[in-house]
Amino acid sequence: PATPTTPAMPTAPSANSGGGPVTPGAPMSGALMAGDFQLTSGEYYDEFTLQGQAGQTVTLTLTSTAFDPYLIVVHPDGQQTENDDMANGNLNSQVILTLPAAGQYRVLVTTYTPGEGGAYQLTAN
Repeated sequence: PATPTTPAMPTAPSANSGGGPVTPGAPMSGALMAGDFQLTSGEYYDEFTLQGQAGQTVTLTLTSTAFDPYLIVVHPDGQQTENDDMANGNLNSQVILTLPAAGQYRVLVTTYTPGEGGAYQLTAN
């Protein structure tokens, strides 16, 4: 699909039915579905947290066969890094990020299109 505009973020972080702390090297599975929290633009999301150190390089990979994954990383200062497709023909998402500052990063697992859902896997290395 075409590159979307930046998804509309929720007004404040919320507790969610999925998500939790990101553990590098340990794949995390979940599912997006009706009843999950939604971005203001309508996409369901699960929220994970990553405690990072300045200069640390992290690779986050989001895969799904049920929907077109979209990955958003919100930095401690509110800036965000995002990815829709890893490469042409590969709809999975990946963010490789050298963390600019120490602190807690929000990792949002979401979809390219509002209303999509299904199982996913998030890995961090």
